Amino acid sequence: MIRDNKEIIKVASAYMALNIGSGFASGQEILQFFSGFGWAGYLIGIIVLLLMIYGGNSMLDAGWICKDDHKISVYEYFGGKFIGQVYNIIIPILFFGSYTIMIAGAGSVLEQFFNLPNIIGRTIVVVASVLSLFLHFQHITKFIGHIGKGVAFVIFVIAAIVIIKGFSNIIQISTFIQEYPFDTPIDTFYGSAILYSGIILLASSQFLFDMGKDLSKRSSGYYGAIVGSVSFVFVALVIHTAILLYFDKVYTLPIVTIYFAELLSSIVALVTVTLLFIAMYSASTITLWSVSNIIRKKFSFWRKRYVAVLCMLGGGGLALSTIPFGKLISIIYPIEGVFGIFLVILIAYKNRRRIYDTDDSGDTT
Repeated sequence: MIRDNKEIIKVASAYMALNIGSGFASGQEILQFFSGFGWAGYLIGIIVLLLMIYGGNSMLDAGWICKDDHKISVYEYFGGKFIGQVYNIIIPILFFGSYTIMIAGAGSVLEQFFNLPNIIGRTIVVVASVLSLFLHFQHITKFIGHIGKGVAFVIFVIAAIVIIKGFSNIIQISTFIQEYPFDTPIDTFYGSAILYSGIILLASSQFLFDMGKDLSKRSSGYYGAIVGSVSFVFVALVIHTAILLYFDKVYTLPIVTIYFAELLSSIVALVTVTLLFIAMYSASTITLWSVSNIIRKKFSFWRKRYVAVLCMLGGGGLALSTIPFGKLISIIYPIEGVFGIFLVILIAYKNRRRIYDTDDSGDTT
């Protein structure tokens, strides 16, 4: 079997990068869906890994099958026309929720590190994201978005060093979990694993489906999904381990990774804060572009109306981001997770039906 290693790495990198948002980079996402369950967080990682591989490969493969159909969405392919249309309506709303989370995260970054009023960071990101789209700077923010991918590496290195520094705390982890109870979005570890997997797969769905259409080899999707899933879960579990070792110190913090950076040095902390803020600005701009573009295509807005829509979305995001960063994650992510879980069910049903069909088209290498 001939493999295209470059294409596999491209798929794996995209799959991983798609899911490293403000919640992940801040550590808050890992705290709520992994570390809040203590040692069971590692079991959560295994379940998430398996579902990421299955769902990611299925969506990439579906894209390969639909190479010649450029109009169908991933939701229409797996759910049919009616369910697909429902998802096409719901997705922009969920994206707007993600935009709000990114705004709140930016406010928390400056508040926690510089002790500035939360409204300052939130306002900067909203104004910057709206102006970027108004002035057609979205291509620049996509370039800046590569910094966001680098944030994952920086956070990984910091977490790994912190683990080494605080490894002696390992005997106290169980005590930390008992003495410092943490409210998780869902009560059971397996429920958290399924919910988190749904969040990841929903966020990746359309992008992976479209990427599958452009693959030169069908097998690239299969191996890419595996490599991307393993890499993502590995980084998540490293951060999870660091959080467990310092659980008593970080369980109330909105941006956990800033605390880890401060343990190393003030310079590392400053660099980390800068990268986090830039990544949140870039991600929020791209998300705002996605939401506004969907609305623009649906209602055929002229430029003046489009500017009004941008301002309304930015203002709405700023207003909703008054809800604390961690609280927003615990509210919005579970909603996204439910739709993601339903998508996984649709994928499983579709795949089961395909077992009885013979697919003789395409390169299966």
